[in-house]
Amino acid sequence: MRRPRGDARVQAIRICVQGHVTFKSNSTSSAIDARIERAGVCRDFAHPKMALCRAVDIPARFATGADSGADPALGPPDFQAYFKVFLGGRWCVFGPTSTVIPMGFVRFGTGRDAADVAFAMIFGSIKSQAPVVRALATEDASLGIVLPHRCGDALWTGVGMAIAPGA
Repeated sequence: MRRPRGDARVQAIRICVQGHVTFKSNSTSSAIDARIERAGVCRDFAHPKMALCRAVDIPARFATGADSGADPALGPPDFQAYFKVFLGGRWCVFGPTSTVIPMGFVRFGTGRDAADVAFAMIFGSIKSQAPVVRALATEDASLGIVLPHRCGDALWTGVGMAIAPGA
């Protein structure tokens, strides 16, 4: 199966942004902080990638959810931001950083940006604790379902879910 038109541009955008921004776990960062410090969390990677895709006429949107914790080396499951682009007549999901596995994404919501589908809206002072997200990945060879694994491809979405070509 051929890669859809625009896929090479999206891949180049991903590489470019990742070459200029470093992952830094800091829940209080803003887009301006990420730009100045050249570091940020998943949403700080997703927003510039979406903006650059939109600048070259590739529709893009923001998605929130959780990773499935498929790779124990990456730590336990956690909330995660992703970005989606419209290629080949379908929306496909890309992990914004190199620390996530798109196959392990459990989507909560989709919007224009992080403000549309925020994990939480916090007003006043709070004492927060690490989120507890539990997901169990299962494999079913008869249905062609494989365990989430790291790959450079996007996850296609549509009526069902299938792995992009080359996965």
